[in-house]
Amino acid sequence: IHGHKKDFFLDTSDEDVMKNVFFFTSVRNPYSRAHGAWQECKENYMVNMNFKEFLLYVREVSDAGFNTEILEGKNGLTLGRAWWHFRPQLLQMLDCENKIGVHFICRVENLGDELNECLKNFHNFKGGAPCLHTNIKYNGNSHKRMGSGYREFYDNESRRLVEEIYWTDIDYFNYEF
Repeated sequence: IHGHKKDFFLDTSDEDVMKNVFFFTSVRNPYSRAHGAWQECKENYMVNMNFKEFLLYVREVSDAGFNTEILEGKNGLTLGRAWWHFRPQLLQMLDCENKIGVHFICRVENLGDELNECLKNFHNFKGGAPCLHTNIKYNGNSHKRMGSGYREFYDNESRRLVEEIYWTDIDYFNYEF
């Protein structure tokens, strides 16, 4: 499940679907996610901001309730639809009654183990499925990201900004810097 639509809510009202379809999703550490989004915007949306400027702008979008229509095109972001990346992950998995609408949530940081745990919900799964997780970008920018940990881009103000924007994810999923 990924919240690619601006006003997307999971429809959990059909009990037959909820009993017969297994919904799962993954979440990512908000500090790592914000850094990755900055890199993505620099590489693919021609955003020319340093990391802190980027976080200040994401906070502005957050303060506007993620209403990207009023901010579209500002600071080089010509594709407002890219802003779904910045909504807190928890909000993207809620149904219209503000309940979690998925059966299982995997953390990207522990994807192999948690995906295997998730797959145990299927009748014939015997366990031990290998999980190959690499950062391969279609545009060839993967080499630029190798070895650059997100923590080196943060100072106290940057951490505070991410905590303000993504407090729901940090709190609900128990993330730490």
